[in-house]
Amino acid sequence: MTRSAAVPGLICAALALAACDSKTREFFEPIADPGGLSTGDVTGIVTVDGVALPGVRVELGPPADLDAMTDTQGRFSFESLEPGSYPVALADIPPGVACPEIAVSVMVVAGEVATAEFGCAAVGGLQVNVLLNGLALAGAEVSVDGAESRQATTLSSGPLGLADLPVGSYTVSLGSLPSGIACGSYSQQVMVQQAGMTTATFDCTSLGGVAGTVRLDGTPYAAVDVDLDGAIAADTTTDGGGSFSFSDVPAGTYSVSLPALPANVTCTDATIQVQILAGEIASADFDCVSAAPPSFDDLMGDYDVDYVPTLTTCEASIVGFSVVGTARPDSTVSPPGVDFSLPHTPHPIWGYYDSHTGIFVADFMWHEDSPGVEWNEFWDVLVYVNREGRIAFLGSAIVLFRDETTGGELCRREYDLSGIKRP
Repeated sequence: MTRSAAVPGLICAALALAACDSKTREFFEPIADPGGLSTGDVTGIVTVDGVALPGVRVELGPPADLDAMTDTQGRFSFESLEPGSYPVALADIPPGVACPEIAVSVMVVAGEVATAEFGCAAVGGLQVNVLLNGLALAGAEVSVDGAESRQATTLSSGPLGLADLPVGSYTVSLGSLPSGIACGSYSQQVMVQQAGMTTATFDCTSLGGVAGTVRLDGTPYAAVDVDLDGAIAADTTTDGGGSFSFSDVPAGTYSVSLPALPANVTCTDATIQVQILAGEIASADFDCVSAAPPSFDDLMGDYDVDYVPTLTTCEASIVGFSVVGTARPDSTVSPPGVDFSLPHTPHPIWGYYDSHTGIFVADFMWHEDSPGVEWNEFWDVLVYVNREGRIAFLGSAIVLFRDETTGGELCRREYDLSGIKRP
């Protein structure tokens, strides 16, 4: 012991004082942490979308086991901590707030301040209901796009719940659906509110269909056009077995018709009304018969003939397109031909009539229209007995103009051709 250290103690003992002067004792007692150089501090801040979040309890784990509340500035602090590693965690996070990290680890160093920052976001929830005929539909793909994107598939157990979505506007869309289903809408715009539950509901229904057959004279009628009209419109053609079908049709009342039957074909029902129910297939069957083509003798008589222009490539024309023709036999050809005498030309239409099919193909002889130009008219028609029992025909006519010397086509006119026998 040095002299300077021993003297005060001896004086105290010699005077037998009850206690030494406090200042004298402080001089000799060591200070636990002179200048705070053996401990450190932890400070931090909690924010929501960049704004201070007050009133959140923050826990400092062992060995300190302390807690603190964020102030009005969202800040917290722990002081005079022994050096070492400490966990810092958020507790009692308020509803409508989600934090990517709720716990971090900090290293306390003597004489320094460690920091812990928690950046959180305002969030809400989204409930998506996909209903099929009023009940939860399983297997529907749902996508949510906005500040954050998510995908999910619905279950039959109930609504699809999506939690902790950042507040904002979202597009909720239906993707792949089980077959045979239609929905009133497939996309909705929603606004997710903080701490709230936003709902998007899609109402869907099961689709139905219609199927049937078309028979002609008791046998399947192939390649027949079939139309469906109602809430939706569609068309199809019968297959080789005379069958047709329409699928994925919304429930409702529809008409099924055969719009392009040959003139010599008549069906029991030209149009059939069907009621299509959700998830069910309605039926529509057509029974048709074909009228036998007129006999050669029945074809004889006078006809009113009409032309409707469908194409023209030149201004040249012939006169008298509404004409009266007289059919008469020509026994010099085989099969027998039929002449149609036209008032405006000495060259009658003549051709061949097949009484088994009702097909009549005919043409003029080439006729000089003007010097160096000649023309001819070609008919291709179907002769039949119409629903009023009168003989009629439908088909087409082409009038060609050509160079009389070279035979090259100069121009043409095309027409829809029809005629009916006078009573």
